[in-house]
Amino acid sequence: MARCGLVLSSDGAKSSFEIGAWRAIRELDIEITTVAGSFVGALNAALIAQGSFDTAVKFWGRALTSQMFYDTSSLLVEKYTNEWSIVDVATFRKSFADYIGSGAEELRALRDAIAFHIDEKTVRVSGTSLSFVSLALDKLAVRPITLDEVPDGQLAHYLLAATCYPQIAHSTRIFDSMFSIGHSPFKSIDIDNVDLVLTTDEVAIIPPHLRPLATIIKSNEILEFSAQESLDAIKHKIKNGHIETLKLFAKSLGNYFYIVEGPQVEFDIFCNKLGSPLPAHLGSLVEFMLSTDIKSRRTILNAMSSLAAQAGIESADIALALLENIGRFLGIAANEKHSKDRLLALCVETSKKLLEAAKYSIMEHNTFAEILANIEDPGNNLPGPELFMKYFLLFISAKPDKYPKLQHFLSCLHQKTILALATLLYIYYAA
Repeated sequence: MARCGLVLSSDGAKSSFEIGAWRAIRELDIEITTVAGSFVGALNAALIAQGSFDTAVKFWGRALTSQMFYDTSSLLVEKYTNEWSIVDVATFRKSFADYIGSGAEELRALRDAIAFHIDEKTVRVSGTSLSFVSLALDKLAVRPITLDEVPDGQLAHYLLAATCYPQIAHSTRIFDSMFSIGHSPFKSIDIDNVDLVLTTDEVAIIPPHLRPLATIIKSNEILEFSAQESLDAIKHKIKNGHIETLKLFAKSLGNYFYIVEGPQVEFDIFCNKLGSPLPAHLGSLVEFMLSTDIKSRRTILNAMSSLAAQAGIESADIALALLENIGRFLGIAANEKHSKDRLLALCVETSKKLLEAAKYSIMEHNTFAEILANIEDPGNNLPGPELFMKYFLLFISAKPDKYPKLQHFLSCLHQKTILALATLLYIYYAA
């Protein structure tokens, strides 16, 4: 079993994402010997050391569906602005430590959530080394603190301090500017006791001696830390962290989607359809889109491969690359495990629903003229699912003698958009 040092991000947006990453690490049979973090990462570090995935999910369900973190942050910044910003660092730290230990009513929601979901005795006997960056409440120094340094019965207080202190430092950008830089949780990782280092922190400076062992777990989505999140949003982040971590270790056939070996009967049919003759004027449409006047299957596939290369889509399997590309345009969830057949089925199912909605919208509002007029607007060259299907309708509705009028429109589209439109033609209409 591989031994892992896990360093968690201080970014609040990574909260439940990191719990999903932890789930994948457990499934991969990787032993976490050391876990470290600051701010939100400190809470997750303690939850992970405790060892209960269900408890971690319940904690973030409670914390994020309320405005607990947002309210606490607002209160702390206000208190800093009105009281602590006008005193020296030593006085501030002493006042802050007293405030954390005072049982202040405004911190009760966060304090109670930590105490309820994190059992100190379980953490201490877990066998996982825990550390987190915080204000040491006894010596009033900001530094990485190991669990052994925390007095018995005081872990919840120290975690509350670890959560609250950087709220001020990060929000004001004034106080203790070296908080994150000079007190990296990476310092807690003993290179002699780990085989690899995993981190969810995409911006941290990894110490040189750990870099050969380090792998960053990245989200394929932009994660945001909102004042209040729905349970569905929390579950989505957990799935995202889970899949993105699995991708790092378990072989994925896809570059964007997590695609595993499985039935590919329908996918093989799709492969044979690519580049094959299309009925009526649709063959001419593909040639127009791909800027080729040769109808042979080899020429069409070469043109699609060339356009894919121009778009930065690299894959030894052009059919799979095209399927992944259109899956992104259709908004297929990337935080799920797919086989090739399943991804293809989702593309067909989703596109049909979008197509019906697009037909209704165009009949009701006659939007073709508006689409043509707005093609140069930022972002329209890489449209979202609804607009993408309206583009598809626009092209398949045009007769060949109208193609010259669509030349400017086509020239404004990104290569990925053109490939997705051409791919959908083969999914729908190839024999």
